[in-house]
Amino acid sequence: MNNLIGLEQAFVNVLFWAALASSALFLVELAGKQLWARPVAIAGMALGIVCTTVAMVLRYVYAGYPPLSNLFESLLFLIFGIQLIFLIVQFTLKPRIFGVVAAPLVTLLVAYASILPAHLKDAHPLMPALQSYWLKIHVSLMLLSYSAFMLAFASAIVYLVIYYTKGKQELGDDSRGGTGGGMLALEGAGTLGDSKVAGHLLFLDDMTYRLILAGFPILAFGIITGGMWANHAWGTYWSWDPKETWSLITWLVYAGYLHARMTRDWKNQKAAWMAVVGFVSVLVTYLGVNYLAQGLHTYGSVL
Repeated sequence: MNNLIGLEQAFVNVLFWAALASSALFLVELAGKQLWARPVAIAGMALGIVCTTVAMVLRYVYAGYPPLSNLFESLLFLIFGIQLIFLIVQFTLKPRIFGVVAAPLVTLLVAYASILPAHLKDAHPLMPALQSYWLKIHVSLMLLSYSAFMLAFASAIVYLVIYYTKGKQELGDDSRGGTGGGMLALEGAGTLGDSKVAGHLLFLDDMTYRLILAGFPILAFGIITGGMWANHAWGTYWSWDPKETWSLITWLVYAGYLHARMTRDWKNQKAAWMAVVGFVSVLVTYLGVNYLAQGLHTYGSVL
Protein backbone atom coordinates (compact mmCIF):
# COMPACT_ATOMS: atom_id res chain seq x y z
CA MET A 1 0.00 0.00 0.00
CA ASN A 2 2.82 2.43 0.84
CA ASN A 3 4.25 1.86 -2.62
CA LEU A 4 0.92 2.80 -4.20
CA ILE A 5 0.68 5.94 -2.05
CA GLY A 6 4.19 6.95 -3.08
CA LEU A 7 3.36 6.29 -6.73
CA GLU A 8 0.21 8.37 -6.43
CA GLN A 9 2.23 11.27 -5.02
CA ALA A 10 4.73 10.94 -7.85
CA PHE A 11 1.97 11.31 -10.44
CA VAL A 12 0.56 14.33 -8.59
CA ASN A 13 4.04 15.90 -8.66
CA VAL A 14 4.32 15.31 -12.41
CA LEU A 15 0.84 16.79 -12.80
CA PHE A 16 1.92 19.97 -11.03
CA TRP A 17 5.05 20.48 -13.11
CA ALA A 18 3.22 19.67 -16.34
CA ALA A 19 0.49 22.23 -15.52
CA LEU A 20 3.07 24.83 -14.49
CA ALA A 21 5.06 24.32 -17.69
CA SER A 22 1.87 24.53 -19.76
CA SER A 23 0.93 27.79 -18.06
CA ALA A 24 4.29 29.31 -18.93
CA LEU A 25 4.18 28.04 -22.51
CA PHE A 26 0.67 29.35 -23.15
CA LEU A 27 1.83 32.78 -21.95
CA VAL A 28 4.93 32.56 -24.16
CA GLU A 29 2.79 31.69 -27.17
CA LEU A 30 0.34 34.50 -26.48
CA ALA A 31 2.82 37.23 -25.55
CA GLY A 32 5.78 36.26 -27.71
CA LYS A 33 3.91 34.86 -30.73
CA GLN A 34 5.91 31.65 -30.48
CA LEU A 35 3.67 29.23 -32.38
CA TRP A 36 5.65 26.16 -31.29
CA ALA A 37 4.73 26.77 -27.65
CA ARG A 38 1.02 26.01 -27.95
CA PRO A 39 1.20 22.36 -29.09
CA VAL A 40 3.81 21.68 -26.42
CA ALA A 41 1.59 23.32 -23.79
CA ILE A 42 -1.42 21.28 -24.95
CA ALA A 43 0.71 18.13 -24.70
CA GLY A 44 1.52 19.16 -21.12
CA MET A 45 -2.19 19.43 -20.32
CA ALA A 46 -2.79 16.03 -21.92
CA LEU A 47 0.01 14.57 -19.79
CA GLY A 48 -1.65 16.20 -16.80
CA ILE A 49 -5.00 14.50 -17.35
CA VAL A 50 -3.20 11.16 -17.68
CA CYS A 51 -1.43 11.78 -14.36
CA THR A 52 -4.69 12.83 -12.70
CA THR A 53 -6.48 9.73 -13.95
CA VAL A 54 -3.70 7.41 -12.81
CA ALA A 55 -3.57 9.08 -9.38
CA MET A 56 -7.33 8.61 -8.93
CA VAL A 57 -7.16 4.98 -10.08
CA LEU A 58 -4.32 4.29 -7.64
CA ARG A 59 -6.37 5.86 -4.83
CA TYR A 60 -9.34 3.68 -5.83
CA VAL A 61 -7.15 0.57 -5.75
CA TYR A 62 -5.57 1.01 -2.33
CA ALA A 63 -8.52 2.76 -0.63
CA GLY A 64 -11.19 0.42 -1.99
CA TYR A 65 -13.78 3.11 -2.78
CA PRO A 66 -14.29 5.88 -5.39
CA PRO A 67 -11.87 8.72 -4.59
CA LEU A 68 -14.57 11.31 -3.92
CA SER A 69 -14.88 11.40 -0.13
CA ASN A 70 -12.41 13.99 1.16
CA LEU A 71 -11.07 17.37 0.06
CA PHE A 72 -7.92 16.06 -1.65
CA GLU A 73 -9.85 13.46 -3.63
CA SER A 74 -12.51 15.98 -4.66
CA LEU A 75 -9.80 18.38 -5.81
CA LEU A 76 -8.29 15.66 -7.97
CA PHE A 77 -11.65 15.06 -9.63
CA LEU A 78 -12.14 18.81 -10.00
CA ILE A 79 -8.76 19.06 -11.74
CA PHE A 80 -9.68 16.11 -13.95
CA GLY A 81 -12.93 17.86 -14.95
CA ILE A 82 -11.13 21.12 -15.79
CA GLN A 83 -8.54 19.31 -17.90
CA LEU A 84 -11.22 17.29 -19.69
CA ILE A 85 -13.26 20.38 -20.53
CA PHE A 86 -10.13 22.19 -21.68
CA LEU A 87 -9.10 19.39 -24.02
CA ILE A 88 -12.62 19.09 -25.47
CA VAL A 89 -12.73 22.83 -26.13
CA GLN A 90 -9.17 22.87 -27.45
CA PHE A 91 -9.62 20.05 -29.96
CA THR A 92 -13.09 21.09 -31.12
CA LEU A 93 -12.83 24.90 -31.26
CA LYS A 94 -9.04 25.37 -31.27
CA PRO A 95 -9.04 28.66 -29.33
CA ARG A 96 -5.81 30.56 -28.91
CA ILE A 97 -6.31 32.10 -25.47
CA PHE A 98 -8.15 29.38 -23.53
CA GLY A 99 -4.95 27.74 -22.31
CA VAL A 100 -4.08 30.94 -20.42
CA VAL A 101 -7.37 30.44 -18.57
CA ALA A 102 -7.20 26.70 -17.85
CA ALA A 103 -3.54 25.86 -17.20
CA PRO A 104 -2.91 28.36 -14.35
CA LEU A 105 -6.17 27.27 -12.72
CA VAL A 106 -5.02 23.64 -12.76
CA THR A 107 -1.62 24.67 -11.39
CA LEU A 108 -3.18 26.55 -8.46
CA LEU A 109 -5.56 23.70 -7.62
CA VAL A 110 -2.77 21.09 -7.67
CA ALA A 111 -0.63 23.33 -5.47
CA TYR A 112 -3.51 23.75 -3.01
CA ALA A 113 -4.21 20.00 -2.97
CA SER A 114 -0.52 19.27 -2.34
CA ILE A 115 -0.25 21.43 0.77
CA LEU A 116 -3.35 20.08 2.50
CA PRO A 117 -2.76 18.52 5.93
CA ALA A 118 -2.63 14.74 6.14
CA HIS A 119 -6.12 14.30 7.61
CA LEU A 120 -7.58 15.92 4.47
CA LYS A 121 -5.41 13.90 2.07
CA ASP A 122 -5.15 10.40 3.49
CA ALA A 123 -7.67 7.71 2.65
CA HIS A 124 -9.94 6.72 5.53
CA PRO A 125 -12.78 4.17 5.80
CA LEU A 126 -16.05 5.60 4.57
CA MET A 127 -18.72 6.51 7.09
CA PRO A 128 -21.94 4.48 6.61
CA ALA A 129 -23.83 7.26 4.80
CA LEU A 130 -21.11 7.39 2.12
CA GLN A 131 -21.11 3.65 1.45
CA SER A 132 -23.53 3.99 -1.43
CA TYR A 133 -23.49 3.92 -5.23
CA TRP A 134 -24.92 7.46 -5.02
CA LEU A 135 -21.46 8.66 -3.99
CA LYS A 136 -20.16 8.15 -7.52
CA ILE A 137 -23.23 9.69 -9.16
CA HIS A 138 -23.99 12.70 -6.99
CA VAL A 139 -20.49 13.85 -6.08
CA SER A 140 -19.07 13.42 -9.59
CA LEU A 141 -21.94 15.48 -11.06
CA MET A 142 -21.48 18.26 -8.51
CA LEU A 143 -17.72 18.39 -9.03
CA LEU A 144 -18.05 18.34 -12.81
CA SER A 145 -20.39 21.33 -12.62
CA TYR A 146 -17.89 23.08 -10.33
CA SER A 147 -15.18 22.40 -12.93
CA ALA A 148 -17.21 24.21 -15.59
CA PHE A 149 -17.99 27.08 -13.22
CA MET A 150 -14.35 27.44 -12.15
CA LEU A 151 -13.27 27.65 -15.79
CA ALA A 152 -16.03 30.21 -16.37
CA PHE A 153 -14.73 32.21 -13.40
CA ALA A 154 -11.15 32.06 -14.68
CA SER A 155 -12.33 33.11 -18.13
CA ALA A 156 -14.29 36.01 -16.61
CA ILE A 157 -11.26 37.12 -14.57
CA VAL A 158 -9.01 37.11 -17.65
CA TYR A 159 -11.74 39.04 -19.48
CA LEU A 160 -11.88 41.68 -16.75
CA VAL A 161 -8.08 42.02 -16.59
CA ILE A 162 -7.85 42.53 -20.35
CA TYR A 163 -10.85 44.83 -20.42
CA TYR A 164 -9.72 47.15 -17.64
CA THR A 165 -6.06 47.21 -18.73
CA LYS A 166 -6.42 47.40 -22.52
CA GLY A 167 -9.92 46.88 -23.82
CA LYS A 168 -11.67 49.79 -22.12
CA GLN A 169 -9.21 52.32 -23.54
CA GLU A 170 -9.13 50.75 -26.99
CA LEU A 171 -12.80 49.92 -27.48
CA GLY A 172 -14.58 52.27 -25.10
CA ASP A 173 -17.75 51.34 -23.24
CA ASP A 174 -19.48 50.27 -26.45
CA SER A 175 -17.37 47.15 -26.97
CA ARG A 176 -19.59 44.30 -27.98
CA GLY A 177 -19.44 40.61 -27.14
CA GLY A 178 -21.66 37.59 -26.90
CA THR A 179 -22.46 34.30 -28.44
CA GLY A 180 -22.39 35.52 -31.98
CA GLY A 181 -18.99 37.17 -32.05
CA GLY A 182 -16.99 35.13 -29.60
CA MET A 183 -16.54 32.10 -31.80
CA LEU A 184 -15.21 34.32 -34.57
CA ALA A 185 -12.30 35.20 -32.32
CA LEU A 186 -11.01 31.71 -31.63
CA GLU A 187 -7.57 32.31 -33.06
CA GLY A 188 -7.37 35.83 -31.70
CA ALA A 189 -8.40 37.45 -34.97
CA GLY A 190 -9.99 40.83 -34.49
CA THR A 191 -13.66 41.22 -35.27
CA LEU A 192 -13.88 44.87 -34.25
CA GLY A 193 -11.56 46.97 -36.32
CA ASP A 194 -8.98 44.15 -36.62
CA SER A 195 -8.30 44.42 -32.88
CA LYS A 196 -6.79 41.35 -31.25
CA VAL A 197 -7.87 42.72 -27.88
CA ALA A 198 -11.46 42.78 -29.12
CA GLY A 199 -11.08 39.26 -30.42
CA HIS A 200 -9.86 37.99 -27.06
CA LEU A 201 -12.68 39.77 -25.23
CA LEU A 202 -15.30 38.37 -27.57
CA PHE A 203 -14.01 34.85 -27.10
CA LEU A 204 -13.70 35.08 -23.31
CA ASP A 205 -17.18 36.55 -22.94
CA ASP A 206 -18.65 33.83 -25.12
CA MET A 207 -16.70 31.03 -23.43
CA THR A 208 -17.78 32.18 -19.96
CA TYR A 209 -21.39 31.97 -21.12
CA ARG A 210 -20.99 28.55 -22.73
CA LEU A 211 -19.25 27.07 -19.69
CA ILE A 212 -22.01 28.29 -17.38
CA LEU A 213 -24.62 27.04 -19.83
CA ALA A 214 -22.96 23.60 -19.71
CA GLY A 215 -22.47 23.51 -15.94
CA PHE A 216 -25.97 24.69 -15.06
CA PRO A 217 -27.93 21.51 -15.98
CA ILE A 218 -25.15 19.32 -14.53
CA LEU A 219 -25.52 21.16 -11.23
CA ALA A 220 -29.30 20.65 -11.41
CA PHE A 221 -28.88 16.90 -11.89
CA GLY A 222 -26.34 16.89 -9.06
CA ILE A 223 -28.84 18.51 -6.70
CA ILE A 224 -31.58 16.09 -7.78
CA THR A 225 -29.38 13.03 -7.25
CA GLY A 226 -28.30 14.47 -3.91
CA GLY A 227 -31.94 14.57 -2.86
CA MET A 228 -32.42 10.97 -3.95
CA TRP A 229 -29.32 9.94 -1.99
CA ALA A 230 -30.52 11.87 1.07
CA ASN A 231 -33.86 10.07 0.94
CA HIS A 232 -32.07 6.73 0.69
CA ALA A 233 -29.70 7.53 3.58
CA TRP A 234 -31.80 9.69 5.92
CA GLY A 235 -35.41 9.21 4.80
CA THR A 236 -35.95 12.74 3.48
CA TYR A 237 -35.26 14.35 0.11
CA TRP A 238 -34.48 17.79 1.54
CA SER A 239 -33.59 18.89 5.05
CA TRP A 240 -32.27 22.44 4.48
CA ASP A 241 -28.81 21.31 5.45
CA PRO A 242 -26.33 24.20 4.84
CA LYS A 243 -24.74 22.37 1.90
CA GLU A 244 -28.13 21.70 0.33
CA THR A 245 -29.24 25.28 0.87
CA TRP A 246 -26.12 26.79 -0.69
CA SER A 247 -26.29 24.37 -3.61
CA LEU A 248 -29.75 25.75 -4.32
CA ILE A 249 -28.52 29.34 -3.91
CA THR A 250 -25.69 28.63 -6.37
CA TRP A 251 -28.15 27.20 -8.87
CA LEU A 252 -30.35 30.29 -8.51
CA VAL A 253 -27.37 32.64 -9.00
CA TYR A 254 -26.45 30.94 -12.27
CA ALA A 255 -30.12 30.84 -13.28
CA GLY A 256 -30.09 34.60 -12.78
CA TYR A 257 -26.96 34.90 -14.92
CA LEU A 258 -28.52 32.93 -17.77
CA HIS A 259 -31.80 34.83 -17.49
CA ALA A 260 -30.02 38.18 -17.62
CA ARG A 261 -27.89 37.01 -20.50
CA MET A 262 -30.75 35.68 -22.61
CA THR A 263 -33.51 38.17 -21.88
CA ARG A 264 -31.72 41.41 -20.95
CA ASP A 265 -28.66 41.00 -23.16
CA TRP A 266 -26.19 41.15 -20.27
CA LYS A 267 -22.77 40.68 -21.84
CA ASN A 268 -19.19 41.86 -21.47
CA GLN A 269 -18.06 43.21 -18.10
CA LYS A 270 -21.49 43.02 -16.45
CA ALA A 271 -21.78 39.33 -17.31
CA ALA A 272 -18.17 38.74 -16.23
CA TRP A 273 -18.82 40.26 -12.81
CA MET A 274 -21.94 38.14 -12.42
CA ALA A 275 -19.87 35.04 -13.24
CA VAL A 276 -17.48 36.07 -10.46
CA VAL A 277 -20.42 36.33 -8.04
CA GLY A 278 -21.55 32.87 -9.12
CA PHE A 279 -18.11 31.47 -8.38
CA VAL A 280 -18.16 33.01 -4.89
CA SER A 281 -21.36 31.06 -4.31
CA VAL A 282 -19.64 27.90 -5.59
CA LEU A 283 -16.80 28.45 -3.11
CA VAL A 284 -19.26 28.87 -0.26
CA THR A 285 -21.03 25.67 -1.31
CA TYR A 286 -17.83 23.69 -1.83
CA LEU A 287 -15.75 24.94 1.09
CA GLY A 288 -17.39 27.76 3.03
CA VAL A 289 -20.21 25.86 4.72
CA ASN A 290 -17.62 23.36 5.95
CA TYR A 291 -15.92 26.20 7.84
CA LEU A 292 -18.99 28.07 9.04
CA ALA A 293 -21.78 25.56 9.53
CA GLN A 294 -22.55 22.19 11.02
CA GLY A 295 -24.78 19.77 9.17
CA LEU A 296 -25.11 16.43 7.46
CA HIS A 297 -22.09 17.17 5.22
CA THR A 298 -19.59 17.91 7.97
CA TYR A 299 -17.70 14.73 7.14
CA GLY A 300 -16.10 16.87 4.42
CA SER A 301 -14.88 19.50 6.86
CA VAL A 302 -11.69 21.27 5.91
CA LEU A 303 -10.95 22.20 9.52
